[in-house]
Amino acid sequence: MNKIVKMGKKIMSGLALLAVVASATSVMAGSREDQAVAVTVYKQVSREGVIYTYSVTNHSKYPVVSVWIGYDNYNDTPDLSGDPPADIRGVDNWTGEVLTVQDSDEFFLAWDTNGKTSLLPGQTVTGFRVGMAQEDQRYLNLHWRAMLLGTQERVSSLVKVVEPPAK
Repeated sequence: MNKIVKMGKKIMSGLALLAVVASATSVMAGSREDQAVAVTVYKQVSREGVIYTYSVTNHSKYPVVSVWIGYDNYNDTPDLSGDPPADIRGVDNWTGEVLTVQDSDEFFLAWDTNGKTSLLPGQTVTGFRVGMAQEDQRYLNLHWRAMLLGTQERVSSLVKVVEPPAK
């Protein structure tokens, strides 16, 4: 059985358990324009490397407390494999980390509030960043998943690529 691990420690009893939990909860789907939560990404390239910056907008009536990037909720599998990025950054009170599947090179990125804060309805947070030495187009075409506080609902879709802000 595959297990999702965090820093070499088991954090979930396996993808099978995650599938049971996911099937017992409601997944809100639809076009990217009418989602309860929206996730966008833009890339910035420099001599030092590339940074992918994700923004999360909460259109729901519940606070968002966790965001996974690179996790396909519908197929219950990570989108990414290979070497994970070394530079994961969050915004204030959000912790970012790479979560891997045990005995596999599959992984996804997770940002969590650890109960310190949340993304309230109507708010947008920009600054969930992934830094890499070279461009990797996969980071522009990933699934995401957001967990909403006070409900069993999860929202999931593909990221939407946007232009970086003007300098």
